[in-house]
Amino acid sequence: MTGRFSSLVPLAAALGLAVVLSACGPVPKASIPVTTVQPPETPPEADEERGFQEEGMGTWYGPGLHGRRTASGEKFDQNALTAAHRTLPFDTLVEVRNLETNRTVVVRINDRGPFADGYIIDLSRGAARQVGMLSSTPVSIRVVDEPPKAETAAP
Repeated sequence: MTGRFSSLVPLAAALGLAVVLSACGPVPKASIPVTTVQPPETPPEADEERGFQEEGMGTWYGPGLHGRRTASGEKFDQNALTAAHRTLPFDTLVEVRNLETNRTVVVRINDRGPFADGYIIDLSRGAARQVGMLSSTPVSIRVVDEPPKAETAAP
């Protein structure tokens, strides 16, 4: 198409897509992996990690990121018992309690997130299944084991 209105075709297509997407309705939070990247907050000091506890909302992620690299560099396995936390060191073991079902699971921190206000942990799909988390759910978390300290070589 050429002429006066040819520059309006891309705009009309974009508006049409926006109308179609808005008609689909909201997508449940649990099915949308958090993709906003923000620098992590200051991590807790080593002495503060032991006994670290937190309550807030938890969610899960999986299918869209399965096989991709986590912030720790390992491949994400949606069926493993892992999680994303904003500040806890990688390899920290955390007990997560679903406050609605009272079921617990121990996960290993291997990723960063969630970065949405009020959310404190993103569980892998496998971990979410163990605690009965179908969507965003109130949870409590507590550190049960610190990551191993790096050994220093003798001089």
